[in-house]
Order: sequence, then C-alpha cells, then structure tokens
Amino acid sequence: MPNLKTSAFSRLSSTTLLGAAVILGMLYFGRDILAPLAVAGIASLIILPLVRQLDALGINRAAAAIISVLLVGACLVALAVVLAFQLVSVTSDLPQYREAIQEKVESVRAITERPFARLEAELSAVIPQPVPEVNRSGKKNSHAAAAAAAAANATPTPEADTRMSVRGALRRLFALAWGPIGQAGIVLVLLVFILLEQESLRERLIRLAGLTEMSRTMQALGDAAEGVSRFFFSQFLVNLAFGLIMGAVLAAGGVPHAVLWGTLAGVLRFVPYLGALASGLMISIFIAAIDPGWWLALSFLAFYVCLEVIVANFVEPRIYGHSSGLSPLAVIVSALFWGSLWGPIGLLLSTPLTLCLVVAGRHVAALEPITILLGEAPDMSHAERFYQRALAGESDAIIRDARSHLQKQSFAKYCDQILLPGLALAALDLRHGRIETAQQLALRHI
Repeated sequence: MPNLKTSAFSRLSSTTLLGAAVILGMLYFGRDILAPLAVAGIASLIILPLVRQLDALGINRAAAAIISVLLVGACLVALAVVLAFQLVSVTSDLPQYREAIQEKVESVRAITERPFARLEAELSAVIPQPVPEVNRSGKKNSHAAAAAAAAANATPTPEADTRMSVRGALRRLFALAWGPIGQAGIVLVLLVFILLEQESLRERLIRLAGLTEMSRTMQALGDAAEGVSRFFFSQFLVNLAFGLIMGAVLAAGGVPHAVLWGTLAGVLRFVPYLGALASGLMISIFIAAIDPGWWLALSFLAFYVCLEVIVANFVEPRIYGHSSGLSPLAVIVSALFWGSLWGPIGLLLSTPLTLCLVVAGRHVAALEPITILLGEAPDMSHAERFYQRALAGESDAIIRDARSHLQKQSFAKYCDQILLPGLALAALDLRHGRIETAQQLALRHI
C-alpha cells in the first residue's frame, strides 16, 4: 500500500512539473503574442467601468468602447508629449550645468579613487617595482610608440564622415520608434475588439467552464474585473498625489523642470518597488549634477525616502492594501517572475496578472495553491492557528494572542471559540496517530 501511494504521488508530481514546464515555455516563447494580449486584457478591465458609464447614458456599445479608448489614448498621448518636451528642454539646458557636472564628477572620482591610490602607494613601498627594459643605447624601445603615433596621424577625421544626413537620421529614428509604435497599435486594436466582444467573450468562457459552473464563473469574472479596476484606480490616485507633492517640493526648492521630475516620480511608481527606487536615484543625480554643493541633493533624497516610507507603509495599506489581495512578498516574487519572462511589460503587468490568478484560485480548484501562496492572508481560523502554534511550541505567541482576544471578549468566548476547538483538533489528530512524539511533548509543555 505505501508503494502504491508513493508511485501515485510520484506520478502526480511528475505530471505537475511537466505541465508547469510546458506553461512556462509557452509564456516565454510566446511572449510576442501573449504580452500584447495580456496588456489589452488588463486595459479592458480598467476601461470597462467607463464603457459601462457611457452605455448607461444611452450611447451605443460600440461607440462607448471607441470613445473610452480614444479618451484614455488622448490622455496617454498628452502625457507622453509633455514628457517629451520636458526631456528636450532638459537636454538643451545641460550645457549650462557643464561646470557643475565636471566638478561633481571630479569630486566623486577623487573620493572613490583616494583609498585605492593610498593602498597602491603602500603596496608599492613594500613590493619592489619592475625596471622597464631598455636597449643597448640606454633608450626605451620606441617601436610601439612610433606605431601608435603613425596610426594617430593616419586616421582621418573629415567632417563629412561625422555628419549624418537628414535621411539617415529619420531612418534611424523611425527604426527606433517602430517597435513601440507597432506594439501600441497591436494593443489598441486588441483592446477595441475585446471591448466590443466583451459579452461574447464572457459567454464563451462560461461555455468553456460548463453551464453547471455558470455562477462560479460569473463570480470569478466579476471579482477579477472589480479587483483590477479598484486596484488601478486607487493606485492612480496615490501616485498622482505623490507626483504632485514631489513636483511642488522640487519647484519650491528651485530645481528646474519640476513638472518632468514630478511626473516621472508618479509614473514610475506603477512599477512595483523598482520604479520608486529608480525615480528617486534619477532625480537625486540630476540635482547633484546641477547644484554646486551637496546639501540640496541630500535634502531631497532624505525627503523622498521619508515620503516613500510614509506612503508605502501607512497610506497604501489603508487605501488599497486590501484591494490588491496580494502579500508584499507575492508582489516582489511576481515582479521578478513576470519581469524575467516578458521584460519591462511583464514588470508593469506583474501585479494585475498575479491578482487575476489569485482571484481565479478562489473559484478554480486547480489554481487554489496560487491563492494560498500569494494571497494577502492565509485562510486559517483562530482555532487552527492556536493548534498550529501549539504544535510548534510557540507558547509566547499563544499567550500574546490570548491577551489580545481577552481585551475584546470574555474568557468564556475565548474558550468556546479558540481554546476548546483547538484542543479538539489536537485530540482528533492524536487519535489518528498524526502527531509525532516531539510534537506531543510540545503540546504537553504548552
């Protein structure tokens, strides 16, 4: 009998691993098709409330979808135009700060090279240095120097070779922009068709899951749409306030192009964890480059860190901490996973994609492990938590939990709801022989 169980478990494990490997291979090698489809799907969940509002006003479904896409696209294009003009302005103003940048570079170089220079001097005083080889006439061999001088004299630097024609510049610019523009066009077309075929797609998913699972499928789709929309809307409000505060602080400090840096600080916060770090470093480096001293850059960096800590630990948990449904570790793991598979697009979509999987795991048994591992909190009762801590011998945690419960309710309710049900679980496992000897000792010492 144990052999049969072991073989069945091994077959199940091998089948699960094979299925996971196939899914990972499809996600990686099919990223050129799946990534735009995922972007369009997540964007449709975000825009869907606006489409429904326009539909409720009496506008045709197709017209509501197209108007919603055009409104969102216009906002994104306007933001991109503002950022582009600000970047051009920053590029044109950089020569004004050339002296400050050179001084900062020299100071940083001196600070970083000073310890190595001192170490090299101390080592050279102890270790004898090799004497350069000389020829019989007492002069160094000058073949390498002569060859280098000849090569330098022979290298032509005509102005015609360094100039770039207008046609070549346009060709290179078009080649660089064709990739993002083409991807954006594909996403736009997919988004329009997903919004137009929203009812049909929902019916297809219901037929695919089975008519007997209609209620569960509808609940899963509704939870996913509501969760993603609420999460992105809350995140948009938080990042908008963050960008406005940073722009106002930079403008009050006299930092040029405060609109650009404030917008950049708000937009990059959509990327989990790494976006806030990147924007803070970029703005600090720019301030350090344009300011003759270090006080302004260090002051801004301290303010940025304080504001980020307050927003991440106090504001976000209250506004959309529970709306995401993900634990902080799950956000980091999902960012690493999707970022390694799909690059920057996967990093941006990591949270909504994982959120959809977690929501689906609440209704689909095959995806339930994802919900347990990546969900915000494990679905464990107080009695089960008491029993788990008793098995681990964590008496301090049990006493601390009991004190917190006794502050809200009576001792009789604590015994009826937590203590006695937990002991009943222990008695049941003990009767079936599922508790080891060491765990029995831990239970007796509680």
